[in-house]
Amino acid sequence: MIFSWVACNGIGALPGLGGREALFVGCANGQVLRVQLSHPDETLRATVTAHYTHPPQRGITSLATSRWKNKSALAITTAQGGLVSLYNTRSPWIEPTRFCPSIQRPSGTKQPRTWCSFINASDTLAITGSTHLALHPILSSGIQPPRTIQGPLKQSSCYALSRSPDDHPDVVLSGWHDGVVRLHDLRTERVELSMRDPWSESGVYCVGAGGSGVHVVAGYSKHGMLAIFDIRSPSTAYTIYAPSPSLGPPRPHNGFTQVSSLHVEASRIFGTTPHRPFVFDFGPDIARDTYPFVKEIPHRTTNDGLGFMTQSYGHLVGLPR
Repeated sequence: MIFSWVACNGIGALPGLGGREALFVGCANGQVLRVQLSHPDETLRATVTAHYTHPPQRGITSLATSRWKNKSALAITTAQGGLVSLYNTRSPWIEPTRFCPSIQRPSGTKQPRTWCSFINASDTLAITGSTHLALHPILSSGIQPPRTIQGPLKQSSCYALSRSPDDHPDVVLSGWHDGVVRLHDLRTERVELSMRDPWSESGVYCVGAGGSGVHVVAGYSKHGMLAIFDIRSPSTAYTIYAPSPSLGPPRPHNGFTQVSSLHVEASRIFGTTPHRPFVFDFGPDIARDTYPFVKEIPHRTTNDGLGFMTQSYGHLVGLPR
């Protein structure tokens, strides 16, 4: 069966067979699938190789998989109503273990939505983000009831979770609607570091860590903004904008474009907006032919041979760099 794309609310990488890659896909209509990709030397094809059981009428709100190199090949999904499911992706016929929290809330108010999920590096803990963080231990018998880490004093929602810059299994990054990135030590349940762009009122939609083990990148809900922090000196961070066409109207009048997702790998930042994917590469050996050529845009406003442009500013004074 060839995969026909539907509205996907989450995609995670899985170990493939025979040199091919596989994806774990959660859909807005509640489907949970394993999709096998063709070999890199072949024409790209996506084939559904497994359907995982999931309660009907519960759309997926977030999805996360364990590390690609980890043998456990676990995946977690959250769904409408707060349902959390843990899958053994190697065995689609095995029913996932599930937990549905009972949250006490004032009469007439809705249950907070779960926006994001994450599995730590050692596959021993699943974390979900709502107005708080819920920490679910992972045992051989499945996912367990959580303990809770409360959110900020002024209520906000956690939209993103990621590994820490040093990849410690007991430290996690979170991005919040209040525009703050928080570094949590799960052993003490304390926030060890808070980072934000003082010139932005946007929420953090995605977060990642990497570089030399000290860098954190946050993607924001407006104007394609990414803030780059060094945890050794977070106040000297700076913000860059996702690339835009040279002929596009000047920012911030080009719409409220969010950075939907990002991934940090060594000196590179991969990201997506609703309009296009992009990559920033801060490596020392970058040349014009490092990445595929971008087709010229007729009558563009620059003559530097590039079809896209970007800008940045430092957090200390807020002036263009």
